[in-house]
Amino acid sequence: MLNELERNLAMVKRMRLSSEQIRGRMSFKSKDLTCKIPIMKPTENYEQLIERFTKRTTQLTARLAEVQEAHDEYLRIQRDLTRLEGSLQAVEYLAFGKLPGDGNHGGMKDHRPQ
Repeated sequence: MLNELERNLAMVKRMRLSSEQIRGRMSFKSKDLTCKIPIMKPTENYEQLIERFTKRTTQLTARLAEVQEAHDEYLRIQRDLTRLEGSLQAVEYLAFGKLPGDGNHGGMKDHRPQ
């Protein structure tokens, strides 16, 4: 907790000095910094930045489409697993009188089915 607080304080100090950093006075090379402020390289102009960002946006958009399909499948499988777990608990209750161990039945005893 203390280490995280120190890191956050260091980040705030760096952000406050960011106006000086944009002028080229500060450097964000510290490894403990979790976010870095993007700064234009001295050799880049605005057209080069636009071209670079457009290229990266195109790449990420294509990757997003690929990942979206995997994410949708992940969510579908999660729903199926939750449904099957509930079905299994229902069958165990009917067959053996075993209550689910989901925290909602704490203190209650299992009982015999009729």
